[in-house]
Order: sequence, then C-alpha cells, then structure tokens
Amino acid sequence: MGLLAAPGVAAAKPSSSSSDGASPTSASPPTTDSPKHVPSGQNMAVATNGVVRVEKGTATAISDGQGSVAIARGVDSSAVASGGSKAIARGVGSTAIADVGRCDCASKPNKAIASGDGSVAVAAGSGNTAIASGEESFASTIGVNNTATASGEHSVAIVNGTNNTATASGANSHAGAFGDGNTVSAYGQTAVQVDGSDNTVAVHGSEDADEDHAAVAVVNGDNNDVVVFDSHNQTLVEGDSNTLTVNSSGTSSSSINDNASESTIVGDNNVATVQGAISGVNIHGDGNQAQAGFGGGDTANYVVIDGNNNVGEAGHGDVNYVGIDGNNSTATAFGSYQNQAFVDGDNSTAIAGPGVFNTATAEGPNSHAGALGTNSTAEAGPNETVVVYTP
Repeated sequence: MGLLAAPGVAAAKPSSSSSDGASPTSASPPTTDSPKHVPSGQNMAVATNGVVRVEKGTATAISDGQGSVAIARGVDSSAVASGGSKAIARGVGSTAIADVGRCDCASKPNKAIASGDGSVAVAAGSGNTAIASGEESFASTIGVNNTATASGEHSVAIVNGTNNTATASGANSHAGAFGDGNTVSAYGQTAVQVDGSDNTVAVHGSEDADEDHAAVAVVNGDNNDVVVFDSHNQTLVEGDSNTLTVNSSGTSSSSINDNASESTIVGDNNVATVQGAISGVNIHGDGNQAQAGFGGGDTANYVVIDGNNNVGEAGHGDVNYVGIDGNNSTATAFGSYQNQAFVDGDNSTAIAGPGVFNTATAEGPNSHAGALGTNSTAEAGPNETVVVYTP
C-alpha cells in the first residue's frame, strides 16, 4: 500500500474536485476558500504524529509515525516526514523530505528544511540534516550524521556517507562530500567534490564569475587539506595527507589567451602553495614541497615535480619555471622575468635568477647548476658543479 493509505499516516493536501468521495477532505463543506482563491499567506499544511492539524490552500503535508512533523508554508509547497523526522518547507514550490525509511542504518530522526522559493531539501538515513535556503537550491544527505547546507541561489550541497559536512554558499556554488568525516565548503561560483575520509576542502570562488570561469576542485583520498581562493582555477588532489593552498586566478581577456590557474597533486604527503595569477603546481610523487609565486604581484609561475622528496620554488617575479624529474633534488627559479631551473636526476640542484632570462640545468645524479645575474646559462652533468654569472 502507498504511504497515503498506510495506517498512522497523516496527509494534508488541497481538496480534490473529484466526486468519487475518496479524498480525505471530500466530506468537508464547500467554501469560497478553494486553493485557487486562497491568498499566498494562507497556503499552509501541518501533519504531526499521524494526525492532520492544518490544511489550507495548495500546500501539502504528510507525516508517518510517532514524532514525525511535516510543515509546509507557501504556494505549492510540500513536506514529508516519517520515522520521527522533521520536514519543513517554506517558500513557493519548496519541498522538504525527511525519510528514515530509505536507509537500513536508520536509528535517529532526520531533519529537512527548504526555505527558499523552489528549494528542495532531502534527508534520508539516520541523524542527517539537509538545509536548502537559497532560491532554487538543493540539499541532500544520505547516510549517518551528515549535514548538507545550500544557502546560495541555485546552490547544491550533496552528502553521502558518515559524519560529513558540505556547505554551498553563494550563487551557483556546488559542494559534494562522499565518504567519512569530510568537511567541504564552496563559496561563490564554484564546484567542489570530495571522495574519501577526513578531508578538509574550502574553495572561495567569485560571485561575479560566469560558469566557464568557476573555481573547480576535486579531491580523492584521505586526510587532505585543500584551500583555494579566487576564480577561474582548477585543482586536483589524488592521494593522502597532502596540503595545498592556492591563491590564484586565471585570465579572461579578449586581448590575451583565456587561461585557468591549474594545480595538480597525485601522491602522498606533499605540501604546495600557489600565489599569483595564472600560477600553479603539478606534482606526481610523495613527500615533495613546492611553491609557485611568493606574493599577489607574481604572475605565471609554475613548478613541475615528478619524483619523491624534492623541493621546487618559482616566483618573486613573472613567468618563472621549475622542472624536477628525480628524487631528493632542489630547483629554484626566481627573479623579475623568465628564469628557468631544471633538474633531471637525483640529489641535484639548479638555481636560476635573480634577474631575467636565466636558465640552469642539472643533469644528475649529484649535479649542481647555477645561472645567476641576467641572460646566464649554466649546464651541469653528472657529478659536476657549474656556476655562470652575467652582470
């Protein structure tokens, strides 16, 4: 039997115009307050503990079981609660569903609150809370002890797992947390997805950015800490116990290329920081440290590392580049413009700067190259040390 016909179920909904007498309100005398004539402030339905308390206008409320509370306020609003849960819908066309019946883990009541026009909040499982307060926002929780909050216009927050929190604030923000113990925050024009355990991810995009220039972050793994600021950037972290801080935006101009700021970490126990426009890191390996840009005035600095336990730094200017392929090596490119430091091998170092157009290349193992000054080029082979200085 359906929920409406089940024993102990209370349903408050608009009166039916049919003549078959099957409607719960068909026995009520006709009034001039039919749904289409009811002022918007009088569209309200309340059902608690399997008993209909209030029904006015086009609002619909359904409750099933002791302790269940369903309250709907607003034109075409609807609320459904079962198993002692609470569902509250406030706003035109809003929907709140708190349903413990869809999860075998159910032991605690859920709460669903939809308070924006056209908003939807769904809480299914045990001890979950879903809040959709933005216009046409969507919040959904499935699992145990999760919280999903969508407070911006057209924002989306989705959680599936245990002890997760996902918050989508600002217009067109999207936050998803899948797994256990994750905390995910999306602000502004953003899209964030986290899959794993005990990750903390916060992305602060721009409210003014369009969809093509959103801040996007994807994190897969455990115990990662990721913070991203600004718009038009793309961030990917795959692995465990990584730390990444990005304060960088891409460029959007008709006179230059439309480039995003991109950062990628694939591996474990890496630490990276990005500052300045169109800057980023690309790390594949474990235990590496990288810094691209050292201040907001730096632009287009990039660090690429493939290996383990390396240190790469590029910045203090524009268009500086570091590339490391090996283990236990260090490369630094710094200066006002276009300095480059390359290492290919283990236990090697390369330094280029602090002027312009310096290039240092260390071909390891155990090689050391320094290109200093301006327009210097230094190349060191295995077990060599070469330093070139041009005033």
